[in-house]
Amino acid sequence: MNSHTATPSASPTLETGKKFVLLFSGGLDSTLEVVERMKTHREAHLLTFNNGYCVNTQGSLRRASEMKDRFGADRIIDSLINTKPLMQTILEDFKALWREYRSPLIVDMGCKMASVTELILYAKNNDIEEISDGASVDQTQVFIQHPEFSAHIKPLISSHGLRFLRPVLFDIGREEKIAMLKELGFDRGSKTLEKLHITSQLKHQPFCLIGFSTFFFTSPLRKIPLVQRYDLPMDRAKELWDALLPRATAYLNARLAEE
Repeated sequence: MNSHTATPSASPTLETGKKFVLLFSGGLDSTLEVVERMKTHREAHLLTFNNGYCVNTQGSLRRASEMKDRFGADRIIDSLINTKPLMQTILEDFKALWREYRSPLIVDMGCKMASVTELILYAKNNDIEEISDGASVDQTQVFIQHPEFSAHIKPLISSHGLRFLRPVLFDIGREEKIAMLKELGFDRGSKTLEKLHITSQLKHQPFCLIGFSTFFFTSPLRKIPLVQRYDLPMDRAKELWDALLPRATAYLNARLAEE
């Protein structure tokens, strides 16, 4: 197992004025992503997205408050953004999409695309050049956090002059990350939930009611043939992203023109 002391930079230097925007859930991976990035960046803009089907939307704001206490309120800027209208636009012909792809992960795709689109819009409107995502090697069973899928969506981000940063602690396992939270004095969450292959950080992150099905594809249940039948393989995920992209692009271009 990798040691959590092994970070990309042995002696990182804080760059005055440098800032980044993060898709922030308040969970384990995105929390530690902020901690590591604050070694080199002056400001962190933490965006939590609510697709209209989330509960505990204030959870990530509580975690952001802990960040402000540690790094200063002038360095941590947090926002809760409603992505429901955009996600509904992206998935407006859901029945047709279901007939084509036969996977509940279509919803995850719509949510991801809406979030990335709003992330880009926020970055452009706030003079931010770097976008980050708190992903983890432990969650790559589903395409959304897999490096191959990240590479596929990168052109959308790059086309707007933005850099998509690889998560600093992507290769470090969950147990080691939980130990890092303890060292930092943050709430480690529920060990019982971890044993059930459910995130221990439910207190500090929103929970998507319609996204619950993702659990079946990240837990040992993914090996069950019935579950595998409704998975969304990487090649099909890329295909779906490309099919839906024009809707997100039209929205983004219109909003940028307004601004």
